[in-house]
Amino acid sequence: MIENEKYIARALKDKYPEIFAGLVEEPAEFDTSIIPGLWGKYIKLKNRPKAQRALTLYNSLFVGTIVRMFDPYCFLGYKKMQYGLCVLLAELLGVQKVVISKYIETYRSFHGLYSEFKKDAEYIYSELEEKEVEDEEKTAL
Repeated sequence: MIENEKYIARALKDKYPEIFAGLVEEPAEFDTSIIPGLWGKYIKLKNRPKAQRALTLYNSLFVGTIVRMFDPYCFLGYKKMQYGLCVLLAELLGVQKVVISKYIETYRSFHGLYSEFKKDAEYIYSELEEKEVEDEEKTAL
């Protein structure tokens, strides 16, 4: 299924670049220094669970949101993730880099299958995006 989506996306990008550009969110500036702050805000928005399965979903929600924000082409499966982003997320969550890929896949599949997860994901994305804008405004001043 994913391979078909990649093929369709590439064909759409090649034949209709203006339509494709409207479907993909613009990536945020790749400033890794704000990601730990976004992690702190995420922890405040959602309480950290104790059960392992719930913790995997919790981490997947954060990682998927960050990758969607900073590297949307990777999130959609069109290219590999920027190396610095993967390393930073792995260090921040205290996991190996390979686990970050698992979290992204979990986010993608749950986002497509479960409406509650999708609502949570959209809420978290909008809240963290606001935080990112606030941080950029403070830096500019």
